Amino acid sequence: MSSLDVARTELALAVLYLNKAEARDKICRAIQYGSRFISDGQPGTAQNVEKSTSLARKVFRLFKFINDLHALISPTPQGTPLPLILLGKSKNALLSTFLFLDQIVWLGRSGIYKNKERTELIGRVSLFCWMGSSICSVLVEIGELGRLSASIRKLERELKSSEKHKDEQYKAKINTSNERSLALIKAGLDIVVAVGLLQLSPKKVTPRVTGAFGFVSSLISCYQSDFCSSPSSKVIMLVECRFFHLCTVTELHTFSATISESHGLLINILPLGFTGPNCEKKNIKSADKDTKDAQAVGRIYSGSNLKLPSPSTGSHQMRGLSLKRVPRQWRLWDILSTALLAFVFAFFFVILAYSPIGSWSSSSSGSHRQSVLLAARDRGRVIKAVESGSLSPRHIESCPSDYVDHMPCEDPRRSSQLSREMNYYRERHCPPPEETPLCLIPPPKGYKIPIQWPESHTKIWHSNMPHNKIAERKGHQGWMKLEGPYFIFPGGGTMFPDGAGHYIEKLKKYIPLSRGVIRTALDMGCGVASFGGSLLAEGILTISFAPRDSHKSQIQFALERGIPAFVAMLGTRRLPFPAFAFDFVHCSRCLIPFTAYNATYFIEVDRLLRPGGYLVISGPPVKWAKQEKEWADLQAVCKSLCYELIVVDGNTAIWKKPTGTSCILNPNENHPQLCDTSEDPSAAWYYKMKTCISRTISVKGAYAVGEIPKWPERLTKAPDRAAIVQDGVVIFEADREKWARKVAYYKKSLNLKLGTPAVRNVMDVNAFFGGFAAALWSDPVWVMNVVPSHMPLTLSVIYDRGLIGVYHDWCEPFSTYPRTYDFIHIDGIDSLVKDQGLRKNRCSLVDLMVEMDRILRPEGTIVICDSPEVIEKVDRVAQAVRWKTVIHENGPESHDKGKILVAIKEFWA
Repeated sequence: MSSLDVARTELALAVLYLNKAEARDKICRAIQYGSRFISDGQPGTAQNVEKSTSLARKVFRLFKFINDLHALISPTPQGTPLPLILLGKSKNALLSTFLFLDQIVWLGRSGIYKNKERTELIGRVSLFCWMGSSICSVLVEIGELGRLSASIRKLERELKSSEKHKDEQYKAKINTSNERSLALIKAGLDIVVAVGLLQLSPKKVTPRVTGAFGFVSSLISCYQSDFCSSPSSKVIMLVECRFFHLCTVTELHTFSATISESHGLLINILPLGFTGPNCEKKNIKSADKDTKDAQAVGRIYSGSNLKLPSPSTGSHQMRGLSLKRVPRQWRLWDILSTALLAFVFAFFFVILAYSPIGSWSSSSSGSHRQSVLLAARDRGRVIKAVESGSLSPRHIESCPSDYVDHMPCEDPRRSSQLSREMNYYRERHCPPPEETPLCLIPPPKGYKIPIQWPESHTKIWHSNMPHNKIAERKGHQGWMKLEGPYFIFPGGGTMFPDGAGHYIEKLKKYIPLSRGVIRTALDMGCGVASFGGSLLAEGILTISFAPRDSHKSQIQFALERGIPAFVAMLGTRRLPFPAFAFDFVHCSRCLIPFTAYNATYFIEVDRLLRPGGYLVISGPPVKWAKQEKEWADLQAVCKSLCYELIVVDGNTAIWKKPTGTSCILNPNENHPQLCDTSEDPSAAWYYKMKTCISRTISVKGAYAVGEIPKWPERLTKAPDRAAIVQDGVVIFEADREKWARKVAYYKKSLNLKLGTPAVRNVMDVNAFFGGFAAALWSDPVWVMNVVPSHMPLTLSVIYDRGLIGVYHDWCEPFSTYPRTYDFIHIDGIDSLVKDQGLRKNRCSLVDLMVEMDRILRPEGTIVICDSPEVIEKVDRVAQAVRWKTVIHENGPESHDKGKILVAIKEFWA
């Protein structure tokens, strides 16, 4: 045959292979895991390819579970040991369950099934079933290989060494052994892939490892599903000869020989019609008359046990090819298999018909969620109606009751899909506005106005956050306990069960905690923030953070107590703080792997700690059993950065950061690399963490512990870092005087509750230099100063004054729980949603005010200062979010024409 005919042959074989749904599924599987390897679980094109391919595969596998159900009830070959029979049937049952549940997952991913949480639960159950079937496969293949090995050894003893390679039975057993070995390898790879998908060992089986193992397993699957993979197999092809332009029996035989030679197959090709555009010009006398008008069959039958009619019987008989089954008596195993199949169907019927998993709208809240999401798709119309005051009904609707503690950017339903490498899934991941329900979060059932400070430091209402998990798990360590209608906080912690006060007294021996030298502190992995709360008595303002984790609500408890805290995670990005902000950094059993990833996490702590500041680590790995290497590595990192080890007291280690730069600048291979001079160490909003040391010389001025004034003198003196804006020192003084006058006006003329026990948690949404917070320093409040990330990064000035705060972009939700602030202050709300250069809206004012409503407590106060036009617009939106508003003039001593809107959030349920 010509090279063109050979090419046609190869193409035809490829077409026949791709016509099988199984083959396409395996190719898609290779693409899916190859993309996972490339993406390493990070967002991007590769991850999008992985997700879309995964969804496509679920469509390919629709009703495929029937195959394994059939195998489940089919009889096993005689002589198979009972353990292998049970393992094989278990494998079929688990794989069938996996494929069945996978169809429900497809319904959820495609949006047909609305309950996303249960979709994810079903997805995990299905993956466990797949892992179980792979484990069964490994055991079955090991057992069968053992049987084959014994059979081959027996046959080798019977045959001479020169004869065994010619014996067909011997060759068949060797080929079968090779195929089972390959199946064993694939099943082992699939177990690792399942562990990766279930994230059972995220540190070892990373998304990249999962992708690599899955890709290799997919290639093996492609090879196994290829009908050309077994050289010993006998393939019988029913061919439409005109497709290959075959017009004579001689050409057909040549065609068969070409395929056999190129693929090493024993092939019988049965002709079905020699008709074709060129056949009229050739002699076709040798062709059977009955096959002349045959139609294409286009199917492949593989195996030597099929009895096919010869060509002389005619194409009509070929088209009527059938296999007759010989009836036999049912056996005990058939009855058991049928009973098991009936049980499986009954089990899934009960789940789908009667349990919440099968409910398309499992409750009224689920139905409500669906309506909210439908409104979100039409949010543009709703927003316009709110801004114009024409919304009907008058108020934005309430969220479902299960949104009571909802944090849009820390949503477990979203984060569970993300990579666990470096805790990426625990960081902020905000949905786009069109996917965020436009609704008002209701308080929980039985919610009460929070207990006032300072009583709230040790006691809060149980009904305000009825989450008993921490009390049950940590009560013996002094975290908290349930007493009647209250949660009580004794002040203990995992590393200080006798109370934070006793622990602080121990630290005072080595750190000047009560002399005004230490003012700003960071508590990492803070629990319910008892340590930070106890430091308030020493005049130290601590900002505590922890992720949303299995305890769910530790930061929520801290804020309900009136202690500064917010939700954050030390993961792949810098924490939202400026460089050299904290005098003191504390970790009490925070379990942060400081030396992992080339000491990335320790380098981030070093960025935040002022020169001359103190670092305290209590708990692992400090002199901790079975963590000797981690402890040695931590000491080595500290030594390389010239940290002075002050003391190791039990499981508590205290270091002091050097004030000079001579150590870091000395060339030494043990030192981490210095960051480039162009690197801004204070850039921290969605800024990827670096493995280089931030240069202190890149930040001008005095900011080291011991160089800046003590507290409270530092509050009113302009820091050197005020020069970040032009004429910073002059502007600082003007800003300080402005807010001193304005806060006095708020208290005396507007009768706001500032300075009373009713206000404890305060947020300044657009803080600039922190003048508003500084004017409140003598009040029993703490202020979260927020510096918008698209404005001048003045947060370092706020920390130099001895205040605390974070960077944030108000086009996204804030990292806190609902109902956590008593008082919110916004100076210039329009600037938060507009691009300062283009003067175009970056986001919606309605979304911003709905977010303000989320974090404001019932009966809380919000004060907004802006131009009369903006205030009028804000007032219309305020009515839609159920605020009671009063508009005031800007004050007698104010020189601008702005107005002040004071709003009270209604207590509704």
